[in-house]
Amino acid sequence: MEEEVNLVEEEHQRNEDFDEISHNVGTDSSLQVEETSSVRSKKRKRARQVDPLVRSFSDAVVLFADRLKETSAELSEDIKFELDIKKKTLMMPEELSKMTSLSQLEKFQAIEKIKDDQIRVMTFWSLGEEEREAWIRFLLSS
Repeated sequence: MEEEVNLVEEEHQRNEDFDEISHNVGTDSSLQVEETSSVRSKKRKRARQVDPLVRSFSDAVVLFADRLKETSAELSEDIKFELDIKKKTLMMPEELSKMTSLSQLEKFQAIEKIKDDQIRVMTFWSLGEEEREAWIRFLLSS
């Protein structure tokens, strides 16, 4: 009989222990849910705080990209212009050789005066063939 009482007491103790563990697990779960929702709330707050920063950064990147495109286009045009000038400068000796009224020395002097000045190169090529020779004479006389 004493054994039965001991067994009943042990079973009763186990049931109490089980109830206590179940209660603790339930409490921990609710704390975990509270903690999780609290963490989520904090993350949302941070996301709202970060959101304007992200938006500002994104806007800055877009502005930078637009400016980079503009600058790139300008640079490309400048490079095209420089290449055109270089090409026209290299073509000058051939064009000057067609001018029979100029001596070889005058042709060399003309090349030296014109080649390093973009405005002069552009002026030379903007004139007609007859005007070019007169302009070269004028340039050599000054």
